[in-house]
Amino acid sequence: MPDPEPPTSLIELIGLLSRQLNIRLTFFDCTGAEQVSATGRPHSDFCLRHRREDPEFDARCVRCDLEHLAEARRTRREVIYCCHAGLLDGVVPLYSRRGLYLGGLVFGQIRREESALPAEGVRTGTPEMMCEIARLLRIVGEHIIQQEMIHLHRPRWVDAASEYIDRNFQRKITLKELAARTGCSTSYLSHHFPAEFGMPLRAYLRRLRLEKARLLVERGLTLKEIAAETGFYDEFHLSKAFKQFFGVPPSQLP
Repeated sequence: MPDPEPPTSLIELIGLLSRQLNIRLTFFDCTGAEQVSATGRPHSDFCLRHRREDPEFDARCVRCDLEHLAEARRTRREVIYCCHAGLLDGVVPLYSRRGLYLGGLVFGQIRREESALPAEGVRTGTPEMMCEIARLLRIVGEHIIQQEMIHLHRPRWVDAASEYIDRNFQRKITLKELAARTGCSTSYLSHHFPAEFGMPLRAYLRRLRLEKARLLVERGLTLKEIAAETGFYDEFHLSKAFKQFFGVPPSQLP
C-alpha cells in the first residue's frame, strides 16, 4: 500500500485533523471571517438546531467566537473557554514568521462529562483534554506557517512596513520614519498600524525584540551578546524586560 500524500492545503489539513480527533475544527482568518471546511466534522446537532431555530442564540455564538479570537490575538496564547451554551471551545492564534496575525484555529463543541446538557451528537471531554488538543494544534500551526498555507491579502504598505521593521528592529523606529518608507502619512499609520499588527509600533517592536531574544537564549548565546543583537542597552535591561514579558528570567526558560 503506497504511503498517503501529506495534506497540501489548509482546508485538507483541517478536515483530516477534525475527523481523526473527532472535534469541530475550523479556521477564522485575520478579518474574523470563518473559513469552513466541508471535509471536517460539522457543528453538533445541538448547536445546529439551536442556531437554526433561535437567531439570538446564533448571534451569541458569533459574538463568543469573535471575543475569544480577539483575546487569543491580543495575548498570543491559546485560549480555552466555556461558550455561552456551556460547551468547551478553544482558540489557537497563528502568526507569521514576521509577527503578522494570520487568524486562529477554533476547535471544540465539547460537552463536559458532568454536564447536564443534552448529548445531541456532542462529544464529551474535559478541560485537560482541550489543553492537550491546543498543544497539538500549536505544533500543527507551526507546520501551517512553515508551509505558507495561509495567503493574506493585505495592503502593500503592511508588507513594506513588516520587512523594514524586521531588518531594523534592533534600533528605535519612529512612525515618521516608517511613514517615509511605506508612502503613508504618520497619522494614517498611527491609526492603521495597530489594526494590522495587533498593537502600536512601540509595543510591536518590544515584542519582536523579546521574541528574537528568546530564540537566541535557546541557542545558547550570552545575555551580553543577545542584548547587542536585539537592541537592548545591556544584559540587565534585557533580563528585566524578559522577565516582565515571559514571566521568568532568561536563565529559567523551560
